[in-house]
Amino acid sequence: MKYFFFILILIVIPLSFSEAQIGTGIGSEGPSLEVEPGFPSPLTTVIVNLNDYSLAARVISITWKVDGIKLTEATNQRNISIRTKEAGVKTTIEAFLEFAGGETQVIQKVITPLYLDIIIEPQTKTPPFYIGRALPSIGSTLNMTALVSGNSTPAKDLIYTWRVNSDVLNGGSMRGGNKVSAKTPLGQLMLVSVDVSTLDGSVLIKRTIEIPSVAPIIYFYEQTPLYGLSNKAVSQLNLVGASATVRAEPYNLDINTYNNPDFLEWEVDRVKTTPPSTNPYEITLGRPGETYGTSRVSLHVRSLSQLLQGSESEFQVTF
Repeated sequence: MKYFFFILILIVIPLSFSEAQIGTGIGSEGPSLEVEPGFPSPLTTVIVNLNDYSLAARVISITWKVDGIKLTEATNQRNISIRTKEAGVKTTIEAFLEFAGGETQVIQKVITPLYLDIIIEPQTKTPPFYIGRALPSIGSTLNMTALVSGNSTPAKDLIYTWRVNSDVLNGGSMRGGNKVSAKTPLGQLMLVSVDVSTLDGSVLIKRTIEIPSVAPIIYFYEQTPLYGLSNKAVSQLNLVGASATVRAEPYNLDINTYNNPDFLEWEVDRVKTTPPSTNPYEITLGRPGETYGTSRVSLHVRSLSQLLQGSESEFQVTF
């Protein structure tokens, strides 16, 4: 008689029970309050949005508080609009979430508005009587300074990352680098941006501005012993007396090119002329005897290392 033995092997598989929890999905950072714009300025209106899409539980009620004061009109709204305070003055935003299971959660956001001012100083030439401001021209030097208002950290303990268009200046971020210089690139418009961070890498504020770039241009002004330099440009000069002195004033020409031009040449009726003056930008024109007529006078000034850094212009003399 044969006996058969059966061995029963029980494989125990643990069962997983899911339940509604106040939690997030795998890899999620949890609910948050997001501010638009991301780096608000002082005394401006911002939008605070509730981002709770990662929650596993269903939110049935939303209550908002600003600096501890309940916003009744914003109950169950997914975003609120508030006005920021003075630079450096904090505003505390709280969103109280109530879930279907009776649980609650509080999400908080502190807004500290800062102001980032970018001071642009084109190193280009304009006449002393010009009431406008100098503009950068291609190849000219541009000095830039970043000033942060509303933060007590000194500039030497902040990290600055400067960009002109897509190019990062000085090879990367610089501690204490709130002042930089750069050459104006090609194009009629450039974007200058700066990111300001703390030493631990947290971005405090960032800003981008548009700056126009223009071509240098020359205007001519009459200089007299009695009245000095006229502030009215001439395109046609009537030579009444025996002679007249005219000064060329370049606008938006790089200062280095103005002070040390690689090429500077006056011409009268297309004939090169050396002005009898210590100022290379002045020319004295005399009446040629008792004759009457017109002449064309031109000036050409240029940098030979940056050919777009220069200008040429002319005016007519009637005698």
